[in-house]
Amino acid sequence: RVLDPARLAAWLAPRARAIRSLEAADVRLPADGWLPVLGRLAGLATLTLGGDTARGLPWAALPPGLRALAVVDCEGSLTEGEHLAHLPRGLTSLALAAARAPDGGLVRSGRPFLDGFSPSLLALTGLRDLALASRGVRALPDGISALTALTRLSVRHAGLVTLPPSLSSLTRLQELDLAGNKLLRGRGARRAVAPLAALARSLRRLDLSANGSRADETELPGCVLGALTGLVELRAAHNARLRVPASLSSLSRLALLDLTACDLAHYPPALADLRGVATLLLGGNRRVAAGGLPSSAALDQLLSPSPPAPSSPAASSPSTSPATGGGWPKAGAGSGSEAGSPPAPSSPAASSPSTSPA
Repeated sequence: RVLDPARLAAWLAPRARAIRSLEAADVRLPADGWLPVLGRLAGLATLTLGGDTARGLPWAALPPGLRALAVVDCEGSLTEGEHLAHLPRGLTSLALAAARAPDGGLVRSGRPFLDGFSPSLLALTGLRDLALASRGVRALPDGISALTALTRLSVRHAGLVTLPPSLSSLTRLQELDLAGNKLLRGRGARRAVAPLAALARSLRRLDLSANGSRADETELPGCVLGALTGLVELRAAHNARLRVPASLSSLSRLALLDLTACDLAHYPPALADLRGVATLLLGGNRRVAAGGLPSSAALDQLLSPSPPAPSSPAASSPSTSPATGGGWPKAGAGSGSEAGSPPAPSSPAASSPSTSPA
């Protein structure tokens, strides 16, 4: 909509001091029309811009107290001089993406929304959450070591082929989303993701979905994966002909494992040692399915803390465990199986089948 700047400013006048969050999508105002609006929003803490709004808004006039900024579905590109150099230095959360996926995740588009990893981002040393999605990023700079406050980093569909050693300086990083890059392609995969091993003490969630090649095998480097013993969620969905290393069994804290659509040749033997897994996503693996999917009871036994007690001879029917799916609403989410605790032994007087929660 094309709004009248004077009317908008007049509407804001009695309300501006109370406004802490603003979302503006496809709001068309001339640059000088935004100035009186932004000038009244001194207390604004969260700003979400969509569509044409981000480019028309004068970034130099952004409230200095802004703490969270998200720019999605933006037409055209953001430039260093006109936009990124004017980011408020007090930002703690920043999301820049050309488009938003139906599930709410950030995705790239065909156009280069960003031209490289802006040096201005490295000056935002208070950032705790940084999300970028643009094929124009291409590489993470060595200077990313300056962002030591980061607890969540998402760089999706950016064309990354390797990670910088300086990533090891992000000692507070708990969530790392690298879906849609090229980090697991070919023989260089081990070197490409080697810096991840240095994040073992802090990293809890890792997404390497869609990082392989469609033509070649994809390998999760065992020496790197085995070091990440603090992981509670690992997503490696949509990696063609994925080879899962035996070191997966070292991830004793793992509660969610997503291997959706990885064209697995067989179920990884290391699954038997992952006794804490509550959500196991295996949908879309046709080669394994052709040999017969394991029953949910089999998965129960595979992932249970201890072997299930034998059923009583007088039990009226065998116990069952429903299969469900779940997980983050990000790349790689899909159908699968969820394994829970083993079924309890049936009582001789049982009149109905016992169940095991998924």
